[in-house]
Amino acid sequence: MSNFNNKDQAITPKMAFICSMLYVVAADGEVDAQEIGNLLRVVGASNVDGNLVVGGENPELFKTCFTFVKKHSSDEFIDLVTTQNILSHKQKMFILANMLDSILSDRELKQHERQLVTVFQEKFGISNQEFKPVYEVILFKNNKTLF
Repeated sequence: MSNFNNKDQAITPKMAFICSMLYVVAADGEVDAQEIGNLLRVVGASNVDGNLVVGGENPELFKTCFTFVKKHSSDEFIDLVTTQNILSHKQKMFILANMLDSILSDRELKQHERQLVTVFQEKFGISNQEFKPVYEVILFKNNKTLF
């Protein structure tokens, strides 16, 4: 699987980010309002003739990613991304942070979701020690029991 979706399109870092978010939203088999809100926050949306179009300024990119996620497992995807070595270290941390923020947005850390983030973290070569400060801040940010 050397190309992203077809013979003419290689995966880009932005595609890797959008697909990662789609995989994490679908990880537990349920898509709740908080996850949709978080997805819209990170990939954007626009109003076209009174209709909400996901993907902000580039809805075609979102559609391409959505189609890819429907056709390929998260394991195939992460292998493709790591094999092509298209992400910088900061981009990998960014993706992991946003994935974690998404799964904690509903205040429940479900096993399938945590497993997915763990696999991505391992494949990205990010240690627990390095990711722990990010994890703690996101956990704190999503702690609604403070109020």
